[in-house]
Amino acid sequence: PTVLAARKVAYAAAGFAAPVVVGAVLVATGMHPPFAVPLAASLLLAGVLFMVPDAEVRRSAITARSGMRRAAGIYLELVALERAADAGATEALDRAAQIGTSHEFEVLRDALLRAELAGQPAWAGLSALAERTGVPELGDVADIMRLSAADGAAVYTTLRARAASLRTQLLTAATA
Repeated sequence: PTVLAARKVAYAAAGFAAPVVVGAVLVATGMHPPFAVPLAASLLLAGVLFMVPDAEVRRSAITARSGMRRAAGIYLELVALERAADAGATEALDRAAQIGTSHEFEVLRDALLRAELAGQPAWAGLSALAERTGVPELGDVADIMRLSAADGAAVYTTLRARAASLRTQLLTAATA
């Protein structure tokens, strides 16, 4: 937040200063534009440039969510394979997160570790991560594994079906 605020102020200051400098150059060359023109241009440009960092953050968030959704699809498959290999619910979540080396898998491992350190089940960490990142697919994994741990249900087919569904959604979005 502090970096974003600093960038917003810097962009606004640059937007405010640019027309003033141009006006000063015009005055130095002998042209005398009305005082209101550079002032109005300064205020308008400062307002527009003040919003540029927000747009960059939104674009970055969309890209990050997209990457996390793809990672969630891979993670679903890995958890399903771990469950097929007779790993328990928590163990399957932890082992699957250890396999990936991308930034998204680091975030998954961090969420699982936070839950463990807080004395919560692993799926609670995934649910919190889903809320924090805005990636509901991680919440789906958490819900499936919570039910698996509570009921002892076999969830291999459910996890694989959800992964296939997510892949289809991602492919459809990419095609669109």
